[in-house]
Amino acid sequence: MKTINTRFLFLYLLFTFFLTSTTLGQGGALHFNKDNDHVVLSNGAFSIGGADFTVEMWYKVTDYANAGPGGRIFVLGTGAGNTGQAAGVAVFPGGINFLIYGGDQGYPATNDFGWHHVGVTYQHAGRAIKLVLDGVERVNTTIGFDIVSGSKVNLGQSTWASDGYFTGALDEVRIWNTVRTTSQIADNRYNYSLDPASSGLMAYYHFDDGSGATLTDATANGRNGTLTNFALSGGTSNWISSDAPLPVELVSFNATKLNSSTVLSWATATEVENYGFEVERSSDKNSWELVGFVSGAGNSNSTKEYSFTDAKPLSGKNYYRLKQIDTDRSFEYSS
Repeated sequence: MKTINTRFLFLYLLFTFFLTSTTLGQGGALHFNKDNDHVVLSNGAFSIGGADFTVEMWYKVTDYANAGPGGRIFVLGTGAGNTGQAAGVAVFPGGINFLIYGGDQGYPATNDFGWHHVGVTYQHAGRAIKLVLDGVERVNTTIGFDIVSGSKVNLGQSTWASDGYFTGALDEVRIWNTVRTTSQIADNRYNYSLDPASSGLMAYYHFDDGSGATLTDATANGRNGTLTNFALSGGTSNWISSDAPLPVELVSFNATKLNSSTVLSWATATEVENYGFEVERSSDKNSWELVGFVSGAGNSNSTKEYSFTDAKPLSGKNYYRLKQIDTDRSFEYSS
């Protein structure tokens, strides 16, 4: 927020807009090929199912070849293909599924071969499931059977058959033994420095290992993953640099008095799906009015500079704030 006195220019507050201090795009990811690449996260080390859980991650599909009944991003299970004995996340040309053996629940999203964030939750007591895609709840329903506890957990392949291989990249996989709310999933999808000691966090994979056949668990639980069948050379079937989305990070917001006008200027370090900024003004920091709009850059990994001139500021003090709007019309205020 900025405040301007029409007689004396006064900078009220400097601030940083977004919630995070680090960005995913500077780290690593893991690319899976279309044949048999997969990561074994657990084979008896921990069980998921038969209780509350949440799984969330960033993913990018690059091909649907050899996906079979759907490219398996994440699968937990007992190793058997029976009702309730396997669950996970699978992608199709026409959408994404909360994969449940005996009753899949999907959302018909068109895949653009870009990065997306998905979170799935299971509430054991009510047999309730939820799928949150890119911060928006798309599936919320119940199933007629329990997802049983399973000791097998894979990335990129089914736990009960050698099929459904995922082709693409994964980053920032988190596994919880709690049911995360839609807001918690949405609000933290860009929080790449989430505390690995967070309550209920069973395993957390940053995918920043860069080499070798071990996917490191950032928590103290030591549930490392084992890369299986990866070539570990070249730009596919290997560790890669992540180009996953970055937040809209506002690094400066300044105000200058120019004759009888006020010139506002601001800059962003990164942007993802940034539709633009509404400029709002107030005389008391309680009641706000819209005075202008500036289009955003959409997606950017470099500094972008913006400005807006308020040609007719109010008499006395003027307070300013920005309303940053995403392409899906969700928004955040600068104060």
